[in-house]
Amino acid sequence: MKLDIILRTCDNIYTVHKSSNESSFRIPGSEFSKLDIMLVCINSLINSINLYKGDIRLIVVDDHSSNIESIKKVVNECIYPTEFIEVNGSGNGDSLKTCYEWALKNGRDYLFFVEDDYLHDSCCISEMIVDLEFFKTKLNGREVTLFPYDNIDNYIQSYKNNIPCFMTLGSKRHWRTVTNSTFTFMCSKEIIERYWYLFDRATQYGKDLSVSEDNTINLIWSAPYKGSGGAYLLSPMPSLSLHFHFKEHLSPYVNWEKWWEQSIIK
Repeated sequence: MKLDIILRTCDNIYTVHKSSNESSFRIPGSEFSKLDIMLVCINSLINSINLYKGDIRLIVVDDHSSNIESIKKVVNECIYPTEFIEVNGSGNGDSLKTCYEWALKNGRDYLFFVEDDYLHDSCCISEMIVDLEFFKTKLNGREVTLFPYDNIDNYIQSYKNNIPCFMTLGSKRHWRTVTNSTFTFMCSKEIIERYWYLFDRATQYGKDLSVSEDNTINLIWSAPYKGSGGAYLLSPMPSLSLHFHFKEHLSPYVNWEKWWEQSIIK
């Protein structure tokens, strides 16, 4: 299995916020800048990549970060080939466009698209690769995509938690089916090719206010339940990654402080 990991970085946009009700400080604290948090998150990804023995390439798509040298210093710890690409333009849409066009032209068997505010368990990459191949076999070759974050929204938002799900055993944890993701997920190159029109539409994210995950990539994950192709999307329980967005979005059964300490750059 050949895997290309495509990481989007930008230290100019502070995506790690106070809680949405303004009652508590940012994760992991107000003293940390976006760059500080981003570097720890990237380091957690590098640590996870380095624990896997296989064929990996790491592509960093950077949106004009003010401190690209700090990012490169962390990324250079990766034991696999790395490449830096600067976004042509700026913003989420242009950043996604750079990622998806690179994947369509150069991607190999599987692609893991990653945003820079996700903190990862050290076993994340290894487990995802093993379990993705297992789930495809179990589903008789049907397309499978993995979303490494057990999103708390699937339990607290009524329009999401009313959707029935299936559960199965992976190599070391349970996984559940979900029908929504962020722009962080692992999928096959075939998914990019087959549903290019949806990925292409996603590149207008932030430019066209009508464009969201729900009318682009989430249509792929919901399609299998409508008998119209797509890919089954599975999410791990407990989570393999955490989205450092709002504090209340953290999985309640994951010791994020431990992951953070393990990923702090010494």
